[in-house]
Amino acid sequence: MSSRPARGLGTIIKPVLTARGAAAELRAITSRGLRAGLLFGPERAGLDNDDMACADALVRYPLNPGFMSLNLAQAVMIMAYEWWSDQDDTPPRDFMTNETQVATKARLEGFLTHLTAELDASGFLRNLPKRPGMVRTIRHLFQRGEVTEQELRTLHGIVTELSLGRRQRGRDEAAIGEDGARDAGSHSMPTNGDRK
Repeated sequence: MSSRPARGLGTIIKPVLTARGAAAELRAITSRGLRAGLLFGPERAGLDNDDMACADALVRYPLNPGFMSLNLAQAVMIMAYEWWSDQDDTPPRDFMTNETQVATKARLEGFLTHLTAELDASGFLRNLPKRPGMVRTIRHLFQRGEVTEQELRTLHGIVTELSLGRRQRGRDEAAIGEDGARDAGSHSMPTNGDRK
């Protein structure tokens, strides 16, 4: 294995593999009951031409052109990682839930129904022409993992409206007796200009 281009090999033609490609090829070789080995060059000069001439294939890592150097430990670590990863069946993406679990669609639907009913009660969805689109935005927020700025603005509006709605309902319920009594005891009389 070498990180530098081969020089002086003449007409020798060999496959050049990445670490990932080499790992896959090594797995295929060993699965047939054959033996294979890796030869790493020294840190200062890498493999010499005689070493590379004896190899069945070359392994070269794609490196930053501005820093084409790896020490021996790094080269071994990269190859070992690719060797391990080639047979590792760990899923590429997982979702950590700790002591809980992902909610079922039925439970999510129950929550969304509850939330929509409370938003209707608070007056947040009082604009009937816009209500279907607002409900869809709210549902999308909880049905996927990434939140957009529009959804954040909607959330702020929900929290504000629920807060104002609760306070407004509290004032209305407390004052309904007094206001009702005043409204029942006072009647507006038409002015002379209103009489026909």
